[in-house]
Amino acid sequence: MSTKVPSDFVRFLKSQVRDLQSKYPHANLTDAFTHWACQLIFAELDSDEIFDLVVGIAGNSDNTIDFSYRDDKNGIHYLVQSQYPVEPITFGVDVTKRIFNGYTLFSDNTVNFDIDRLANLSHQLGDSINREFEIRFCFIVFGDFSHDALDDIQGRVTQIPRSTFAIYDLEQLYDLHFSASGVLYETQDIELELPLFFQQSGSIILNNLEPYSVVANVDLVEYVRRVTPFIPRIFDANVRHPLKNKVNREIETTIADPEMRKYFWHYNNGLTILVDDISVSNDRIVVKGPTIVNGCQTTATLSKSFQQLANLADNIKLPLLIRFIKISEITQTEKLRLDIAKYTNSQAPVLTPDFKSNDDEQERVAHLFMMLEPPVFYERKRGQWKSLKPNEQKLYNDNVSMVEIAQQWYAFRASPSYAIVSKNGLFEDTGIYKAIFTPPRPAAEYYMSHLLFNQFSDYLLRKKRESEEKTDVDSLFFLDLARARNLVVSHLINLAGELMFQKYGEFSSDQANKVLERVQKGEIASNLEPLLEGVVTTFRMSLTQDQVLLKEWRNPDTIGKLKKLLNQQIAVFAKARINVLDFV
Repeated sequence: MSTKVPSDFVRFLKSQVRDLQSKYPHANLTDAFTHWACQLIFAELDSDEIFDLVVGIAGNSDNTIDFSYRDDKNGIHYLVQSQYPVEPITFGVDVTKRIFNGYTLFSDNTVNFDIDRLANLSHQLGDSINREFEIRFCFIVFGDFSHDALDDIQGRVTQIPRSTFAIYDLEQLYDLHFSASGVLYETQDIELELPLFFQQSGSIILNNLEPYSVVANVDLVEYVRRVTPFIPRIFDANVRHPLKNKVNREIETTIADPEMRKYFWHYNNGLTILVDDISVSNDRIVVKGPTIVNGCQTTATLSKSFQQLANLADNIKLPLLIRFIKISEITQTEKLRLDIAKYTNSQAPVLTPDFKSNDDEQERVAHLFMMLEPPVFYERKRGQWKSLKPNEQKLYNDNVSMVEIAQQWYAFRASPSYAIVSKNGLFEDTGIYKAIFTPPRPAAEYYMSHLLFNQFSDYLLRKKRESEEKTDVDSLFFLDLARARNLVVSHLINLAGELMFQKYGEFSSDQANKVLERVQKGEIASNLEPLLEGVVTTFRMSLTQDQVLLKEWRNPDTIGKLKKLLNQQIAVFAKARINVLDFV
C-alpha cells in the first residue's frame, strides 16, 4: 500500500461507506463503495443520480461492471468496476480481466438479456460504440494494483478501438478527496472584469518587469461588488486571513464618513493581487485566477462596509490602487507568492507561524481534522475560522488553530516548557517543525492533546477558585500555579501522555480514535487529576529555598523530575496492587 495515504483516510473511507449503505438501500458494501467513489470522480452527478446508476446494473449475478455512465456532451462512455475487500490489498490480473469480459459480453449484439437492467446496459453500450464514443474503463479499488495487473490493463485497452482506462486506487481516491475537501481553495475559475476609474490613464503596464505587472486605479465600488462573492477563497494565497485590528476599524470609519471618504485613496496603501492572466483595455482590466496576497484586510473591511451602506454605495465614486502581478512559471510560484505576501504586508504584522500556513503539511493536517467524526475545523491561517459564514461553521463540531495544536501536541509528546515559552521556535526550528507535522500524526492524537490541555486548564482554574478564600500552604500553592497556568497544564498533559504511551504505545489511527473517545468524555483527565495533583505537590515539597516555583516551570529539566516522581507514585500504587494504567 502507498505510504502517502494516511491511515486516518482508510478509517474515514470505511466509515463513509458504512454510512452510505445505511443511508441508501445498497445490497452490499461494494455497491456503497462504488457510490462513494463515484461522487468524487463524477462531480457533475448528484448522489441520488449516482445511486440510481449503481442500482441500475447492480446484482449478485453480475460481477463484471458495477457502474455505467454515458457523458453525451463529451462523447465518453464510462464503464466502472469496483473492488472493496475488508482491508486494502494489492490486486492482480485475476481482477482486471472481469471488466473486459463484461465489455465483450455487453457489446455483443447477438446476446439477448432477459433482465431489463442488463439489456439496457447492452443497448446503451452498443449505441455508444456505433456513435464512436470513447470507451473509458475505470477501476476503483480499495488498495492498489500489481505491476502485472497494470500491464494487463494497458495491453487489453490497446486491443479495443477508441478506448482508454483510468485507475482510482486508494492513493488516487485520497488525492481526489483531499482536492474536493475545501482545504485548498481553487481560484483558477475566477475571472474579474474591473472598470478602471480613469479610462485613459487608469493603468500602467510594466512590460519590462519580470514577472509581468500592471498597476491600476480601478473603480472601488465595482471592485468590492465583484470580489465579495469570492470571499474567502480569493484570500487563500495569503498567509493569514482578515483580522480585527485598529487599521480595519479606521477603514470602516473612513468609508462611513462622507467627508473622510473622499481621501480614502490617499490614506490606503493599495492592494497586491497575483493572477494567472491579465488583459488591459482603455476602460477596464480583466484578470483570471486572482488571489489577494496583500489587501485581505482592506477587501474584507470594504465588503462589510458597503453591505452596511447598501444602496448608498451607488453614489460613491472612488479609485482603488491595485498592483496585479502575473505568476506563470510553476517553479517560481510558491516561493514568490510567499515572499510577496511576506514583504508587502505591513497593515497587520505577519508572524513566524504564518509563513507555514500554506505548507503541504498544514493542508494535509487540515484535511485529517476534517475527517474526524464529527469533523473539526483546523485553522492554519489566522482569521480563517471567522471568515467562514455561519452555515459553514455549523458543519464543524469544534475549531482549533495550527499554533495551539503545535504547542499542545509538543507539550504532550516532547517538551512542555519549550512548547509554551518558545512558540515561534516550533515553526522556526526545522527539526522540531518536522517532528510535529511530518508526516502528520493521526488527527485524533493532535486533537486529544488539545482536549486534555483544555480539561486540565479547567481543573487548575477550579482549584484556583477553591483556594482564593483560603490561606493554607496548599491553597496558596494552587494560586501560584494558576499564575503560570499554561506552563503547568503543559506539564500535566505531558505526564498524562507518559502514562498513555506506557499503556497504548505509539498511536495507530484506530487506537488514537478509541482513546480520543475516552478523552472526549473527560474520563482520562478526571481519573488522573488526583494522581497528577499528588505529583505536583510532591515536586513543590522537593524544592529548596532558593528555587522559585514559577521559574522552575520554565526549566526544561523540570519535566524529568516530575516523571521521576510519577514513576515513584506508580510503584507505590503497585505495592498496593493498584495498576495506575487502569485509570488511563
